[in-house]
Amino acid sequence: MIKSIIQQGARQFGYMPVEKLNYARNIAKRLDEHRELVEAIASKTTLLSQCEWHIGHLATQDDFLMRLYYQVHSKWPEEDPFVRQRPPILGPSTLPEYPSELNTHLLNREGKKNSHLAQEAEFDYGEAKQGHFYFYYIGDVNGFAIGKRDWVPVSVLIGLVSGRQWLLQKLSDGTWIDRESPLWVDWVNANLDAVMRTVAPSRERFSRNIPDELRLAEENYYADVQDVDVEERVMAHTWFDTMTHEYLRVMAITCPVKATTAFALAVPPEIYRYQQTATSKALNKATGEAIVSANKMAVAWFKHNGFEVDEEQQLVKVPDYQPLFFVGSQDM
Repeated sequence: MIKSIIQQGARQFGYMPVEKLNYARNIAKRLDEHRELVEAIASKTTLLSQCEWHIGHLATQDDFLMRLYYQVHSKWPEEDPFVRQRPPILGPSTLPEYPSELNTHLLNREGKKNSHLAQEAEFDYGEAKQGHFYFYYIGDVNGFAIGKRDWVPVSVLIGLVSGRQWLLQKLSDGTWIDRESPLWVDWVNANLDAVMRTVAPSRERFSRNIPDELRLAEENYYADVQDVDVEERVMAHTWFDTMTHEYLRVMAITCPVKATTAFALAVPPEIYRYQQTATSKALNKATGEAIVSANKMAVAWFKHNGFEVDEEQQLVKVPDYQPLFFVGSQDM
């Protein structure tokens, strides 16, 4: 099977440089050690047939093997503790295991009230660049802001609404903030109510007064639904869950929690050489495009369902949302 994957890639892309061919052979050897996993991925998804750099990604980033395993078995992303366990098929890991989800007691803890707004006046949006999770600038003085007043980044909104706190872990990893700190707790506590007040009613109105038999029709994809208005309300509710699931799927693959840093620290010379290859550069380009595409998809969904959005900056309007601001000289 591994050989056929390489041959398929060669046919798809025509001439394969010696560097890529040798690289693919080394990858095949690594993948052969995980035959069951690879066969599961190949049979249940089209991932390995899309582009040859996926093979390099699977073989090089051990962290992604684990994520893909759970994706294939419809267990990723989930909140259940067993999802964080490493499948025996992957063997021992040289990387740290995933951090646990945000502890349920976190929101019951006291933050330092309004500490997330303390540096609001010092942050200059005019100088800031736009990231996937926040606005930021780096220089003699560093600064970031998680959204704007009444406007939340779509990635942060989905992280809060869906309860998938590992997505917010990626956000905190990009800053110096400890998720157990009073500053972080204060920001989360200040915004959860505002977010749920805005989003929850919109979800509920689609499913309100829908007969029980229509709820049960989910098993056959609502094929028996005749009332167009009811069908639209049912499907809008379903589409939110589908949109969230697809968005989280992309983010789980493209934003591993500290995986790249940990892997690079393990074997710096090998990773440095890998990062210079065309395969790695293609991977970085594709994953970057995947995040952009996912953000556009999510923003389009919110706009279609009546939310006010800023498509250019990928923000969704949530009244009373409060950003977390930081301005200082600390590394970000």
